[in-house]
Amino acid sequence: MAAFTVLLTGATSGIGLETARALATPDRRLILACRNRSKAETLRQQLLSAQPACQIDLVDLDLASLASVDRAVTEIFQCCSRLDVLINNAGVMPAQFTRSADGHELNFAVNHLAPFSLTQQLLPLLRASGRARVVNVSSMMHRFGRPDFDDWPHPARYRQVRAYGSSKLGLLLCTREFARRHQRDGITANALHPGGVDTAITDYPGWMRLFLRSARKGAETSIYLATAAEMASVTGGYFVDCQPKPGTALSNRADLAAQLWQRSEAWLAEWRATAA
Repeated sequence: MAAFTVLLTGATSGIGLETARALATPDRRLILACRNRSKAETLRQQLLSAQPACQIDLVDLDLASLASVDRAVTEIFQCCSRLDVLINNAGVMPAQFTRSADGHELNFAVNHLAPFSLTQQLLPLLRASGRARVVNVSSMMHRFGRPDFDDWPHPARYRQVRAYGSSKLGLLLCTREFARRHQRDGITANALHPGGVDTAITDYPGWMRLFLRSARKGAETSIYLATAAEMASVTGGYFVDCQPKPGTALSNRADLAAQLWQRSEAWLAEWRATAA
């Protein structure tokens, strides 16, 4: 029987690093999908030193490039027959307007569109598990997001919190839509807010760091959603400190979720037509 397989993005620092440490056990195969190969290899060696019997593989993945997502998917299919847990952890929060390799605003590209593409393409492996879980690291900052997804921030109107919040709102909406679409496939999907965590995602003022939680504490809900037995059949939820929370009114609108899902498929189709 194939080993219980977990795919984790953004594992080399912060919440992802602590999640990797917790999930690297002898009874699991852990695939680390990371942008920096050198850092990922260093982490792999550290994890194997602590858990020599754990199987840990590396996959190159730059979420700012849809072509990189496609290459990673190809590599994952070559080495895996099933996927039991997918944790979309990696994220960005740029202070200035920045474009991805494909010309999209970077929050939108990395925090929403790339995880959407990755998850959709890995569906056959998730279905093969028969009990798979998708865990999406969203944020309470989704409350600052706006559903104007066809008018993603223009450089002249860029606001860091608004752009980040919109991307995390998008991720949460599509988590709920994924859960609705795949509730009969044996795949659950849940999103979470890790709390205010002292990580490198943005430059916090020194005084603010006094009120931030550790990355280890921030990883607890991701680990819970990925492993807890009582979460095996729970889907479409939003969790904070391992407890279900309602999220904002916008994040619960099924019409917005369906609209964004369809628009995200269209964005990817447009990219593929251009890249062909």
